[in-house]
Amino acid sequence: MKNLEYVIVGAGPVGLVFSLLLAKQNQHSHLLESRRKNDSHSDKRALALSYGTKLILENLGIWESLKNKVSEIKDIHTSQKNSFGRTLLSASQYNLPALGYVVSYGDLSKALEEAVNQSSNIKITYEFEVSAIKNEKDRPTLYGGNEDFSIKTPLLVLADGGKNSTELIKGLKKKETSYNHTALVTKVTPEIPPNKIAYERFTSMGPIALLPNGLKEFSLVWTGKDEDIQELAKKSKKLFLEK
Repeated sequence: MKNLEYVIVGAGPVGLVFSLLLAKQNQHSHLLESRRKNDSHSDKRALALSYGTKLILENLGIWESLKNKVSEIKDIHTSQKNSFGRTLLSASQYNLPALGYVVSYGDLSKALEEAVNQSSNIKITYEFEVSAIKNEKDRPTLYGGNEDFSIKTPLLVLADGGKNSTELIKGLKKKETSYNHTALVTKVTPEIPPNKIAYERFTSMGPIALLPNGLKEFSLVWTGKDEDIQELAKKSKKLFLEK
């Protein structure tokens, strides 16, 4: 039996940031991650960070190692297909260096893990699968792998995203609602460089977001009904770009 202060299930960006914020308050935490060490570093998915998030990462001392790996969003161009007019937002209007930033999941995870590894207040265990979560003597207790290994904590934080460990908590009621929508995520290379501009376009099939990702590419996120996105994903590159 191990007694630790705070236990965080999931060592993605949310869990890592939370552990670092606790460490700044001289609080101890233990991160439990189902993946192998460094597995997330090759994840190229694009994440859009707000300016407020950048301030948090600066406060944690993370931004310095990230600033050369992010793409700034200086302006946001919003429009609707087959409609007149547009909306333009600029960082200069708000006296900000940028409205937001785009970074790969892997780069952000790597920078956060490096900071966690330097903290004596944080322990991280990889390849840990939570098998059960029980409430014993008014304290959450986690079981992993087999019933012989357990961790008791006064505060349990579930930050494991899609793995959804809440299903392991007996008596916890969960309500799910499906909106029957899916997001298609890919990269596109335009004829004209992004120039630190993000685009949001509303179409009959759903909204499209183009986020500057590097000097020459956009990360594209197209959200729509399940069947529409499935058909879109089947199209050739030529037909897809024509849409």
